[in-house]
Amino acid sequence: PIIVLVKALQTDSENELKKLDPLIVLNKNTNKYLLGIEVPESAVKVHLDLLNMSSLILSDLESMRVAISDPAKSFSSISRYTEHLNSFGGILSNMNSYLLNNTPQQ
Repeated sequence: PIIVLVKALQTDSENELKKLDPLIVLNKNTNKYLLGIEVPESAVKVHLDLLNMSSLILSDLESMRVAISDPAKSFSSISRYTEHLNSFGGILSNMNSYLLNNTPQQ
C-alpha cells in the first residue's frame, strides 16, 4: 500500500489509489466477520486485540486512499500503518499461542 501511495502522489493519480480498494474491501469484510464470531471467554482479549488492530489498519488504508484530496491525512497514515502492521504480527503470534495452548490434541 505504501508503494501505491507514493506512486499516486508522484503521478497525482487517483487511478493509482484505486489499487487500494481491494485491500480496503478485504479489511472491511474481515472486520465484519470478526465482529460476528462468538469466542470463548478465554479468547475474548486476543480476539478483541485482533479486531481492534484490523480496524486501525483499515483506517490507515482509508486515509491513504484519499491521498490526492487530503495529502496531510495520508502522510500521517504511513507511519501508523507500519506500526499497526508490526503490532498485528504480534497479535497473530498471540492468537497462535492461544490456539496451541487451548486446542485439544488429537
